[in-house]
Amino acid sequence: KGQDKTPIAFRIIGTIQTADMDALSSSSEGLQIKGKAADSELNITIEGVGNDATIKGFGFLIRNSASVELRNLGVMTGLDDGISMDTDNDHIWVHHIDVFYGPNKGGDQKKGDGAIDVKGNSKHVTVSYCHFWDTGKSTMCGMKDESGPNYITYHHNWFDHSDSRHPRVRTMSVHVYNNYLDGNSKYGVGVTSGGSAFVESNYFRNCKYPMLISKQGTDATGEGTF
Repeated sequence: KGQDKTPIAFRIIGTIQTADMDALSSSSEGLQIKGKAADSELNITIEGVGNDATIKGFGFLIRNSASVELRNLGVMTGLDDGISMDTDNDHIWVHHIDVFYGPNKGGDQKKGDGAIDVKGNSKHVTVSYCHFWDTGKSTMCGMKDESGPNYITYHHNWFDHSDSRHPRVRTMSVHVYNNYLDGNSKYGVGVTSGGSAFVESNYFRNCKYPMLISKQGTDATGEGTF
């Protein structure tokens, strides 16, 4: 209920599937980590043990939470997003995650929706040392009404033949450094709708559009890359 702030760690061994869970508190995402109010100090770690720790068939929804860490996991075929940092989070660290594409929902969601999304005024979030395997919409950062600048960091991630959003930035300030982008079919870092990105020391290999900014290039001339 948001009263106990004692640090707690949940450790995952092997593969945990939907049928192994007593219940899923979010029908759209799966396992929900939720504070009582905005930015509730939770002090929760969810970590995999060994090199095969995986959740399969559902994902994570983090909401109203502060001081949460996810690490050393594989996330496969979630319900919607793999990991969604949804609303009013603060100081979240997601690292050493292997994230795969989600269920085919057709259209622009043939590989699922977001792999790791940061939105809803989430602040001080770091996504690092993650491996995005062939994901479609890899990582969205910001929606429409974030207070900004939010301070989001992506570093040392491997976007491995994923399609787009590495990340896609809206209404947030984001630092993107030391990432490896390989075989990305649509675009690398995309900045739109009042977002700000400092992009440095990344390696782009076979990436169609390493960086795109709204209102420039084809978007400015009316073709609308975005």
